[in-house]
Amino acid sequence: RYWALQGVFGKTGVLPEIDDQMFYEILTLQTLTGEYYDAEYILDVLKQQRRLDGQFQALENLIAKSRALVTAMDDGRWDDAEQVLLENPQLCGCHIDFLCADVTLKLRNPDFIPDEAVIKQVKEGLKSFSDSGDLMKLYGDLLSRLGEEKEAYTLYQKASEHTRNGLTLLALREEHGIDPIAQEYAEA
Repeated sequence: RYWALQGVFGKTGVLPEIDDQMFYEILTLQTLTGEYYDAEYILDVLKQQRRLDGQFQALENLIAKSRALVTAMDDGRWDDAEQVLLENPQLCGCHIDFLCADVTLKLRNPDFIPDEAVIKQVKEGLKSFSDSGDLMKLYGDLLSRLGEEKEAYTLYQKASEHTRNGLTLLALREEHGIDPIAQEYAEA
């Protein structure tokens, strides 16, 4: 139903007839997979059409936390991002943005040596978010810190094929010489 919602809404701008519980589940899933901006837009349209119950307030709070974290990370406000993480530790295991931010902040410490728990956390995250190029890149960064450069480079290449995040693509190009756009043109 998620894809049906995306397809119908994306093409027509009209929300399909879905009950509130299904909308809640779909929009929560969108938020947890890093698409909080789409979830927020659809939620705003939905609120204009009908009165929503209390569970949607929790969803709005989740969207606000997601936005605060992502904005802080994108702006390089590391202390603000860390504060959002500290206030919401339960989200690191189920929310792609929180997981990526947690690992990114750990990697910002040049003395950080990845331990088994962090590696396991990222591997578990990749089971849930298998197409996340951002998480693949971070896993590569962890492996690189452990001296596993060949495995890290393979992950960087794969990450470049699975992300649309401009900051991640820039880091892959500048730090590892991987440029999927240049590669695509060279192959054409």
